[in-house]
Amino acid sequence: MNAKFLSSANAALILIIAAVILLFGAGCGGPTFAAGSGQVPPPPPPTPEARLGNPTGLTAAPGSNPGAVDLRWTPAANAAIHLVYLIKTGDASGRFWPAAPGDASSATVTGLQIGHTYYFIVIAGRPGTGGASYQWSQWSNWMQAAPAQPVLPPPPTLPAATIAPTPAATITPTPGTGRRQRAEIEGTVIAIDAGANTFTVTVTEYEHFGGSRPSNPMTVDYSAVESVENWLRPGRYIEAEGSYDPATNTLRAHEVESHYRDDDDHDDDDHDDDDD
Repeated sequence: MNAKFLSSANAALILIIAAVILLFGAGCGGPTFAAGSGQVPPPPPPTPEARLGNPTGLTAAPGSNPGAVDLRWTPAANAAIHLVYLIKTGDASGRFWPAAPGDASSATVTGLQIGHTYYFIVIAGRPGTGGASYQWSQWSNWMQAAPAQPVLPPPPTLPAATIAPTPAATITPTPGTGRRQRAEIEGTVIAIDAGANTFTVTVTEYEHFGGSRPSNPMTVDYSAVESVENWLRPGRYIEAEGSYDPATNTLRAHEVESHYRDDDDHDDDDHDDDDD
């Protein structure tokens, strides 16, 4: 067998094998791809989308600035935004506060009216797949808070040179209205007015007059003492105790004693009359 014959036989065998492969493949019903076409295998099925969580643990407290409330919460899983919704007491409708990021865990709501109480909730959201509308989580718990009150600054401190001590009040008795004081006197009777139940006396000793000082002659009112007139007469040395009125220089006696004095300045007789 020469070389030319072998070359012709090999070419014929290759053509037969190629024809068998094409016929076998067409009979199996599998995918066929035309030579030079743009077909590609289909993509794998999409991975299920992660579930959107819910914001939880909402708290609210007055903010550091007037008219503000600070909110804190645990952010929702897989969220794109968080929205705060607030309602003022006495209003029929509420409003949304501008959106916070998906990983946000706090917000400060400002511009609130002082003197009102507000209620707050938080909701999380993200865009739907394939251009669908937004997906929204469940609402958080409600929280109640009042905005921060303005803090007034303390009054300025005056310079030390302008602060003067307040003088102590001085009480000056008005004539005729002075307060009566308990007092005791000793002295000699000068005259007696039985109609007025008084006698005048030259005071030689006195005590318990406080800031007052009796002047001579002094009037003693004995209308509250019984039986004084039985022994009282000018020249008698007496002791009297009662309440003193400095406005009239009068002692209203509730006890009067009479003493006879000898040359040795000793008492040798006495009378004691009081109203008990």
